[in-house]
Amino acid sequence: MSSSVTIENLIIKSKEFRSELIGSFEKYSRLVIPKSTLLSNSFGIALEHHVSLHLLTSNNLMTTGMAVFRLQYDAVVRLTWITFSASDLDIKNLSSELTVENAQKDKKTSLSTHQMLLALEKSNAHPPLVQHLMEFRKYSWDTLNSFVHTGQQALGFQKIRFPVELKIRVIQQSNNLIHMAAAVFSEQYADISLTAKIFDLANHYEDCFQFRDSDPSKH
Repeated sequence: MSSSVTIENLIIKSKEFRSELIGSFEKYSRLVIPKSTLLSNSFGIALEHHVSLHLLTSNNLMTTGMAVFRLQYDAVVRLTWITFSASDLDIKNLSSELTVENAQKDKKTSLSTHQMLLALEKSNAHPPLVQHLMEFRKYSWDTLNSFVHTGQQALGFQKIRFPVELKIRVIQQSNNLIHMAAAVFSEQYADISLTAKIFDLANHYEDCFQFRDSDPSKH
């Protein structure tokens, strides 16, 4: 991370990155496949969490922001699992009509984030990406769960001011996740020039990313 990075400038640059990332898809056509809608919705949810985290950080609402960060990670894992590992039955169940009966069925059959990661690892689909997601869970899961469930770390941070360094790290990791999500989402476009364009954005917005994994609870 450049020593000149501030949280204010990082959020501005991250917004520019996000806008260019979304714009990357405009001139490309998606394949028509049964899971297209699921993939689009999953990417949209991950993107919504990404935007929300940045808005919360801008308004110093970091306890909720950290919880949303966990939600963004979950959405990226779900998107990746749907892309590479979900069965036809999984796709059918997730695409079913919103009813009480189907909601109960989903509760019983839906895989946890950890189970989806294990399925991805077993499928050997895109090993570097899956390894990144697994390492993120290893280092960050307990911390982020504490914020989701109002645990010790969430309560502890009420006593102190969130360090700027921690805010910067979280925003950069959030950018990492949405960049990964976009790369996965580009798989259904079957055009390597789109994927290459998405990966190249990291070179243009270097300060927006954290290139080495670390635990966001460490500061």
